Formats: sequence, structure tokens, C-alpha cells
Amino acid sequence: MVMRFQNILFDLDGTLTESHEGITKSIQYALRKFGIEEENLQNLIHYIGPPLQETFMKHYSFDAEKAYLGEVYFREYFDETGIFENKLYLGVAEMLAELHGKGRKIALATAKPERHAKRILAHFNIEQYFTLIGGVNEEAQRLNKKAVIAYALDTLNSPIQETVMVGDHEHDILGAHSNGIPAIAVGYGYGRWNELMSGNPEYFVKNIEELRILLVG
Repeated sequence: MVMRFQNILFDLDGTLTESHEGITKSIQYALRKFGIEEENLQNLIHYIGPPLQETFMKHYSFDAEKAYLGEVYFREYFDETGIFENKLYLGVAEMLAELHGKGRKIALATAKPERHAKRILAHFNIEQYFTLIGGVNEEAQRLNKKAVIAYALDTLNSPIQETVMVGDHEHDILGAHSNGIPAIAVGYGYGRWNELMSGNPEYFVKNIEELRILLVG
């Protein structure tokens, strides 16, 4: 049944990369600019995934202007240092190479700014496996995961019944469903279990090997 998925959209943080160190340090840096001290980076891990401005408004009661400034501060640290405080999950490069070798069309659909996503894939030398690297792009009015997935589907121009989204957060699941495609939830990432399951993903895997078996068939 899963063999019909010829087109695979991947989230980045918590799905392909173990990126919590750089992202949480960047959030910590941004919060400090507002006099908010968070010494325990573990408390910031679950903020990985959703749009950053939304996180600042939801969890720190920032207004829209303050949340925007918070993202600016985040990028001050992330652009130079945090982006590379990051690593691939064990087995990801091999899985991508296998899928690519079998003719699957692979795309990235991340809520991270597209320019960051391209730098990260190039840093890990896996960009050659991707037909498309899609991320948030303010100039193109792609501002959330739903819009990024829609962009990927439109650009790939592939039947949606042959396409699946893989991610670790409810935004991945809901974004997939809003675009008419099924979703694979991964349990090894940064999304909370109850939030992830609230999106009713069609499939669930516990680790990279289970994901590889599910996708490769």
C-alpha cells in the first residue's frame, strides 16, 4: 500500500535533523534581549517546529511587533552560529540515498526560512537528493507549513494520491491534510505526543529505520 508514495515531502527539524541545540540557544538569545532568562534549554525544545512569531505570542504574550523583533534577534544568533549547531539523525543520509536511487521524488517542506534550509542541506551534503527545497519565503507569501506544502505540491506537479508528508509536529500533519495528502508522524522528533496524535496521522513510526521500511517498502 505504501509503495504508491512516489513523492515524499519531508519536514526538516526533528525529522531529518537533530537541531535542538542551535534553535534553543537562538530562542534563549532572543528572549534574553527582552530580559527573559531561560537557563534550561530543555524547556525550549517543544517550541521547535511551529512558526517562531506564533510561539512568542502564544507562550510569552508578545504582541505582533514584539514577536517580529524576537524573530530578528533569533536570526542574529542562528544565522552565524545556531544553524550549524545541528546534526543529521543516524541513518537519514542513507535513507535519502536509497529513496533517490529507487526513483522517488523527494522534497523538503519546512517552516524554516528557505535560505536557511538550503544552507543546512548543503552543509550535510544531502541537497542532491531533493527535487525541491521549499521553506518559508516572505517575498513569495509562503508564511506557514500549509502554504509551503501547497507550494511543493504545485511545483512537483505530481498526483496527490502518490504523495505523503513526513513530520514530527502537528503542523506537519494538519498542513498535509489541508492540502489533501496523508501524513506520516515520526515519534523521535520534537512534537509532543498528544499534539502530534491530535492531527490524526495516517501512519506513525518510532525511529528512522521504521520510517525507511515504510517508505522504501
